[in-house]
Amino acid sequence: MKEKILILAEWVQAYWLALICFLTIIWCLFLFLLAGTWWIAFLLNGLYGYKFELNSCWQGVTVAGVALGSIFALAKAAWTKYDTDSKSNSAEQQMPDYVNFLKK
Repeated sequence: MKEKILILAEWVQAYWLALICFLTIIWCLFLFLLAGTWWIAFLLNGLYGYKFELNSCWQGVTVAGVALGSIFALAKAAWTKYDTDSKSNSAEQQMPDYVNFLKK
């Protein structure tokens, strides 16, 4: 089990930029679904008198915005690391070392 966890950790370390981008897309789709649900609840409140607490929408938007901001910050950190490795720590026309690690 320990070996499998180490293999997973190495894979995540090698592909964390793509992983963060993928998670950002998934999170944006979730937020789109959530915003659509809140929009429907807002319309149902106004048009049909449903008793949906609209304040929960604003609290949810705030929490979702903070979460999305943290994911974007992780993506920026990953991109900065990749950019630095590509420009400063690799030979001309050569992939960074952590990418070559996977080809072994």
